[in-house]
Amino acid sequence: MPTVIPVKFTYATRDLWFDPAQSGAIEADHVICSTSRGQEIGLATGDAREVTPEQLRDMCGDAKLQPVLRVATDEDLERADALARQGEEAKA
Repeated sequence: MPTVIPVKFTYATRDLWFDPAQSGAIEADHVICSTSRGQEIGLATGDAREVTPEQLRDMCGDAKLQPVLRVATDEDLERADALARQGEEAKA
């Protein structure tokens, strides 16, 4: 059975499932994930768990389960904050 970890992104209305692979990510970790938009930082909202192939298909359709690349470092979090501030300043 496939193993998934739910991850929340600021732009998504629901958690998305990713392959935790060898990341060691657990609930409440900020993680770097490979998405169709490139590498993004998200928040793991649960621990890794096994799901049935049917559950995976219902959630992801025919899309390939993308990996969690790693747990985010302090530098990753600082960079994300800096980019968010720049985005807010650009709106003003």
